[in-house]
Amino acid sequence: MLNQPGTGTTDGFVYLNYIGSFHNVGLSLNTSYRRSTRNSFQNSLAPSTASFANLFYRFALGSKWQVYPSAQLYYEKTKGETLDGQLTHEHAMNDALLGPGLDIYYQNFSLNTSAQFPVFTATTDHPASAGRLVVALGYSFKQTKYLLKSRPPGA
Repeated sequence: MLNQPGTGTTDGFVYLNYIGSFHNVGLSLNTSYRRSTRNSFQNSLAPSTASFANLFYRFALGSKWQVYPSAQLYYEKTKGETLDGQLTHEHAMNDALLGPGLDIYYQNFSLNTSAQFPVFTATTDHPASAGRLVVALGYSFKQTKYLLKSRPPGA
């Protein structure tokens, strides 16, 4: 659950994620579904979905560096918002974005970048997405406990 200060709603999310690879080629698939409660004015956002596909290749540069160039597809759909319990279609969205990505890992640090450009936008009376740039910095803590098995000693 996530409280949205901008709308005053509490949103529930369901996430599905799959990552698989063969040799150095991999595929990451993510999808989410969001459902909102109504705020004190009986306003909310309509249920929405967002999906992401990432086809990547792994380059290991020594023992500490890894580089992952990728092709990424992002799709988001919502029917908009509700006012007094009625769907208004305001802020409706049905967009797909496609573009390149590059993730760089050094030990536990990461730099994730992507540029995504519109390949599909449903016709609405709202401005269409012009695309987006994503830059993220991350740090991964060393994990010692796993759901299915323990980490091997020294790994």
